Amino acid sequence: MKYFMISILFIVGVSAAKSQDIQGTVKDEKGTIQPFVNLILLTIPDSTLVTGAVSDEVGGFKFSNLKSGQYLLKVSSIGFLPYYSTFTITQNQTIDIILQANATQLTEVVVTGKKPVIETRGEKLVFNVEAASNTVGLNGLEVLRKSPGITVDQQNNLMLKGRPNVQVYINGKPSMIQGSELASFLKSLRASDIASIEMSTTPGASYDAAGGGGVINIQLKSNLKAGLNGIVSTTAMQGKTPKGEANLAVSFNDAKWNITTSVSTTRGIWRDTEEIVNMTSDNKIVRLNSYYDENRNGLNLRLRSDYKISRKSTLGVSFMSSNNDEDREGVSNTQIFGNSSDNLPQTKLNAFNQRKRDVEVLNWGVNYRFENNNKMKWGIDADWNSNKTISNTLQPNIYLNPVSDTALFSRNYAMEAPVGIVIKMVKTDFEIPLKAIGKFSFGAKYSDVGSNNGFDFYNVNNSEKFIDSSQSNHFNYLERIVAGYGSLTGQKGKWEYSLGLRVERTHTTSTLTSLRQNQNRRVDTNYVNVFPSLALTYHLNENNEFSLAYRYSIDRPIYTDLNPFDRKIDEYNSSRGNPFLKPQFTNTIELGYTFLQSMNVTLNYSHTKNFAAFVTDRAISATTQQEVFYDITRNLDKMQQYGVDLSFPITITNWWHGFANIYANYTMFKANFESNKVIDRKVLGGGLWIQQQISLGKGWDFDISGWYALNSTWGVSISNPMGVFDAGISKKILKDKGSLKFTFNDLLKGSSWNSNSKVGNFVTFNKGAWEGRYIAINFNYRFGLVKADFKLESEEVKSRRRGN
Repeated sequence: MKYFMISILFIVGVSAAKSQDIQGTVKDEKGTIQPFVNLILLTIPDSTLVTGAVSDEVGGFKFSNLKSGQYLLKVSSIGFLPYYSTFTITQNQTIDIILQANATQLTEVVVTGKKPVIETRGEKLVFNVEAASNTVGLNGLEVLRKSPGITVDQQNNLMLKGRPNVQVYINGKPSMIQGSELASFLKSLRASDIASIEMSTTPGASYDAAGGGGVINIQLKSNLKAGLNGIVSTTAMQGKTPKGEANLAVSFNDAKWNITTSVSTTRGIWRDTEEIVNMTSDNKIVRLNSYYDENRNGLNLRLRSDYKISRKSTLGVSFMSSNNDEDREGVSNTQIFGNSSDNLPQTKLNAFNQRKRDVEVLNWGVNYRFENNNKMKWGIDADWNSNKTISNTLQPNIYLNPVSDTALFSRNYAMEAPVGIVIKMVKTDFEIPLKAIGKFSFGAKYSDVGSNNGFDFYNVNNSEKFIDSSQSNHFNYLERIVAGYGSLTGQKGKWEYSLGLRVERTHTTSTLTSLRQNQNRRVDTNYVNVFPSLALTYHLNENNEFSLAYRYSIDRPIYTDLNPFDRKIDEYNSSRGNPFLKPQFTNTIELGYTFLQSMNVTLNYSHTKNFAAFVTDRAISATTQQEVFYDITRNLDKMQQYGVDLSFPITITNWWHGFANIYANYTMFKANFESNKVIDRKVLGGGLWIQQQISLGKGWDFDISGWYALNSTWGVSISNPMGVFDAGISKKILKDKGSLKFTFNDLLKGSSWNSNSKVGNFVTFNKGAWEGRYIAINFNYRFGLVKADFKLESEEVKSRRRGN
């Protein structure tokens, strides 16, 4: 490890000795900031190319690690005359570039600058999805799986750098939905809808206290170019079956209005496989093999409108609708062996699962932003979200003769499980600049979550359904949270600081209504918690920076994990909820070091009390009087994790660059549920994410990326190493207005997993695969007309988006 670190430092820092930086902002003659402008730096007198850059969304640019000498800077952007400037560098410099309009080109604007795939913005690591060619055809959950530091377990739970309990945000707002509903929503998103994914393990007090593993913010696309613009995109994919998607987005921008609307649709069948091996208390082996075909048909609609009331204030409204059919057909084969050496099973069961599932998500939002001349800011947001799921399952269980495979008898079931979730939220935020200190931010939030869940279990005989009152019930969950926060940020000398405090009062009510007499239950809880946060940064010099961050957080039980429904795979395997789950609390501390403003090393430690984990257990079935297996979420005593994280850019030449993220962690978790159900596991794990982007010239670009995870912890399960590598190539066409992208996902056939869990002397082995290997081709075309009088000040546009 020592020599590895020395090598990395040498590679990144070999050119840093006696280096200077140039940074600045690109504007036009009216002072309007110009994003995505091409800048090229050449040496004098031989005009040798040194490096290039593209201005960011606020017109900023920076050239780092330059040697002393004379340089020529060339700046070009369609719609403007070329800009040239010569200067001599002896120290760090800041310059402003003013571009002059080219009247002959103002009828049309095409942005040719390309964002980097990976950026570091403060404590955030940003994955610019729209800049990567190898995300073509992916849904939102698959894009997260390919993001640096993010892993997805077999239950579609997210982990960030090996840490579970990650809070997902959409456009800077917490998604609020959880569990399978969140997974369904993420699957409904397309890569073509997503602009970027922001990841942070220690967010500040303005964020909700939820998310012990950190925060993932999915930023959806929004076209801020002036005038009427649009983009149309279509993708064809071929995996085990053909699939496809299409997207259309149109926006209009002028001095008063910013209106964006988009519609996308997806069609296709995805296949998953799974094998589970359990052992009964009398040492019988129960082996389950299953595969599922999920037919997804989705239609998504988004609309957002911002109106600039005055120079200081903006009013915005948003609407999002997602309608998805997730019809699933599966076949499960369960065999029971007398012992591990038997070749012929004693019992053989085939179960067929036919599930029709319709998911409808609606979201309405309104926001107001105000900022005066003294940079005092005030914002208010109100959101209403509805998530409705209708799920109907037919499950025949057919027992076969182990020798002849002829049917012996069957038990047939049907399940109806409607879910209705309504979320209401309002929050307000203030920011006051303090000249001598920095700025003080404070705010308040109220959220109301109501979850109404039904579960009707039927015995089916000759196609006629009979309700089973012993396995049917209704579960209602109400959660109300009132929160307030304050934070102080500023800089003094070489120190930057951010101190935050958040207070949250939680009131939850769980009501179980059973069809059986005297089986109703009600749980009412009230608690108040204080959540401090701290971030300190010390700038030793231009090339060395140290940081310290601390956060205290909470993760409340997922609504569906509280519901004691028994969701069957077959008569021997199921999953159920736990109404007695407690919230878990996590202390996280990170110590960071940044070298040359590009390479970041972080040491971290976290301690979680009442850690909630997915556990496999066994019990005697009232129906079959046989030992069966079920998955359930339980609170463990604690989980501790030590970790190290390293991220750095990789620049080979000015046309070949990339990024790498490496992390390692040591995880320990303990629990003692009852006799013979003791958990005490220690796991050394880690992961690697690497991406390379090569510009081949004449509009051709080549991307290759991959991830590798070592011994990830999924609840109390430990997964074996796994990894996926992808490649993509793209070509600009139609005068750079269009592009063709071709992607080959999972080059090495790594879309599979293998895990094991141990509770006392009870061991479970689990393996499976998802359909991650396919080829895809995408066509993308931008259209629009931009006139000179449509131009906007980007700071004004940014103020409309802030907080959305």
